Amino acid sequence: MASQKGLGKGLGALLGDFSEPAAEESAYRMLPLHRVEPNPEQPRQDFDEEELTALSESIRQHGILQPLTVRETGAGYYQIIAGERRWRAARMAELTEVPAIVVEEKNKEVLMLAYMNKESLQKTLETGYTWFYSRSRQELWNKGAISGHLQKVVSIKADCDDDTLLVTVHQTGVACHTGAYSCFFKEIYKSDNNE
Repeated sequence: MASQKGLGKGLGALLGDFSEPAAEESAYRMLPLHRVEPNPEQPRQDFDEEELTALSESIRQHGILQPLTVRETGAGYYQIIAGERRWRAARMAELTEVPAIVVEEKNKEVLMLAYMNKESLQKTLETGYTWFYSRSRQELWNKGAISGHLQKVVSIKADCDDDTLLVTVHQTGVACHTGAYSCFFKEIYKSDNNE
């Protein structure tokens, strides 16, 4: 019996085999949990134990749905920029790896993080502009269709597990609904060390 194409079977099930390695490394990675560290300058210091326990149970059942955002600190370690609550819950769930978007000074700027499903990916491939799936509204949305801040797709790469896409775009206007160019504009920490 032939296997059915569809979600939950990796991107290869939707788009075919990704056997050629990407020329550039993706910003999305699975990182060993023991190499991810909290930011000592994190403004939030209190984490409700009951909420963390509930989140850890959800993570045990469904995994981490939104990657952490981290920065490299050297020697293979990373510091959390966003997602410490998820990191704490992942530790409680005894995970060994966490999904993260790694941002380095040398990389292109990450504009946003959004979800795609089979239909939004297909519309993106058909139109050449980004389409995403809103989990809260449970509908497709074309990025910039209302504001005019469209994203023309330059390339789409899959990560090594075929479960995350990195979409490189030509951004018209700004990417963030707040008016910022990138959704990642809230700087929490920046090292004074330029090494």
